[in-house]
Amino acid sequence: MSQIRQSLGSKSGSCNVQGYTACSIGGGFVGPKYNFSSLSSAGGNPIYHSSGKLKSTGSLYCLGGHKRTSISSGRVLGSTLGTSKSFGTDTFPICPPGGIQQVTVNQILLQPVNVDIDPNIQKVRSEERDQIKCLNNKFAGFIDKVRFLEQQNQILGTKFNFLQEKSQKLSSRRDTIKPLFDTYITNLQRQLEGLKNEKCHLDGDLKNMQDVVEEFKCKYDEEINKRTCAENEFVSLKKVRLDNIYMKMTNLLQLSICTHSQLFTNTNLRHSIPLQNLYVP
Repeated sequence: MSQIRQSLGSKSGSCNVQGYTACSIGGGFVGPKYNFSSLSSAGGNPIYHSSGKLKSTGSLYCLGGHKRTSISSGRVLGSTLGTSKSFGTDTFPICPPGGIQQVTVNQILLQPVNVDIDPNIQKVRSEERDQIKCLNNKFAGFIDKVRFLEQQNQILGTKFNFLQEKSQKLSSRRDTIKPLFDTYITNLQRQLEGLKNEKCHLDGDLKNMQDVVEEFKCKYDEEINKRTCAENEFVSLKKVRLDNIYMKMTNLLQLSICTHSQLFTNTNLRHSIPLQNLYVP
């Protein structure tokens, strides 16, 4: 590319005749592997243009009031790069004095330009093609990821909207049910206060009843002790009385026995005297 630019730059100066030039360099640059685009410069500001068509153009023209020279060159190596340059000056009269001058063409510019082809161009192209394929695959993967993320985003957005609507419904229900629960809680608190007061009264009654129970328990223990003592005393007295009664009965029996024996003896004596009288010899 630099060789083409140098050759064009060196040959562009020989196509000038009294300020009006015209030349065409399209024929020598036509080929299946080259294209030419334009770099135009007007007022010192370069503007780059690219062209995807496989062609080469070059023109020099002069129309009356303006003098303009344009040169285009380019080359395609998998991508497009081109330059075009135009030179413009101040305005001139449409037709200068003396009429339009004769235009001459430099034949050197019509000769074909020897452009050397790099032998590694196929390798470079294959490498670039592989890189482009790899980048395309990566780009396709990124696109798939983006689509997947967009789908996930839509799903999450739908879920978020659903949950938001659900939360709004729950909040509305909460607003509706909250007064009922507040009333119910207030009633329960009142019942709790009443139960606490009743518990205090019942605690006092329980303490009084416990005191009464303790008092009766003490009295019961005393009565049990008294009863035990009375039973023991009764048993002892009963035993003494029985002993006395037994002794008295024993004495009475002995006395009765003595009395009966005495009577029996007397009776026997009475009957024995007549019998003795009967058996006297």
